[in-house]
Amino acid sequence: MASARSILTFADAVEKLEAFVCDQIREATAPDQRDVSGYFVPGDDGHERCYLWQVAAILAGSDFEGAADCVLRFARTQAPDGRLPEWIAPDGSTGGLPENRAADSVYLDTPAALVDAAWHVLRHDPDKTAFVEEIIPHLGLALQSIPRARRSGLVDVTEEDGFKPTPFSDHTQTRHVATNRNELFPSLLFIRACERLADLLRSVGSEGESDLWMDVGEQTAKRVRMICWDKNTGLFRAFLAPNAPNDVWGAALAVCTNTATSGQLMTISRCLGEAFEEITQCGYVKRRLGGDRTLGLEPGMDQVHSAFASGWMAMALDFFDSDLADAFVRDFARTVLDQNAPAALAADGTPENPQDLSAICHALEGLHLLQNRRDKRQTR
Repeated sequence: MASARSILTFADAVEKLEAFVCDQIREATAPDQRDVSGYFVPGDDGHERCYLWQVAAILAGSDFEGAADCVLRFARTQAPDGRLPEWIAPDGSTGGLPENRAADSVYLDTPAALVDAAWHVLRHDPDKTAFVEEIIPHLGLALQSIPRARRSGLVDVTEEDGFKPTPFSDHTQTRHVATNRNELFPSLLFIRACERLADLLRSVGSEGESDLWMDVGEQTAKRVRMICWDKNTGLFRAFLAPNAPNDVWGAALAVCTNTATSGQLMTISRCLGEAFEEITQCGYVKRRLGGDRTLGLEPGMDQVHSAFASGWMAMALDFFDSDLADAFVRDFARTVLDQNAPAALAADGTPENPQDLSAICHALEGLHLLQNRRDKRQTR
């Protein structure tokens, strides 16, 4: 394993994280399972399952053999209304499809995850045109299944829709299901998915349909900027409701997806930089600024620091203080290597969910964005 003590620069951190992730994925991938997923994790009942959102997260920062086949397996089990299975087991069984759903059985972010996963497959291997041509019809249908408020265009979570939050959604670490809320975070994921679907459509020459999805994303982003921004806190509100709390992850993601205006971007960056000690720990990031508990988070969950948003946080911090961003990334890499890649840290620094490659890979995506931004800045 790479030495965490030898991480002296941002480049060192990214390089060692990439090497660590590649080694771990190689070890975790059983050859006889690669045609199904390449990466299985234990479910609540102890049986191994491949979760679509985890596949998308891993592909965001790395790659694994059989990724295209894995993503297509999810697409081929899509229901007529566009919904997708939450997971696939090694025996081919699935979970979370409409025919067996309860009110909270389908992951809200699964449709966007399919688009993200497909986009990353093509990014890793631009020659996979046959893959793109097969999966594209599934992607638009998946995004159309996401419940959105008629007036705002934001993702609208209601119990009747049969969706539940995910580890990326606004109610992380809790089973609380939102009712009648226009939510910021899944809306940002939807915006990004629209842009990525537009990219995929352009890659196969469907310019007209590409423009349509790009416009959907841009219009949703415009609404987010207008109605979710809270000038008093300098962050976006987590959802549309009186006294809605701020969303640190959402604000950082809005920076990474170019959803925030230039003025909002600089305000977010300054806000997160000034609150750095409060919201970060060893390169991991809290969800809230100020410890707000109004979302029904389980006791102590508002103090958990997660790896999922570390890449976004680094990108946002770089606009405020590049040296602070570098220090944050070095701390993150050291924590991953020293603590066996935990998904989160408790308030006292205790690692939680060790060796969660999906969390670390997801963070790497944001670090790669930052790396590209700096490379472009140096060439000017």
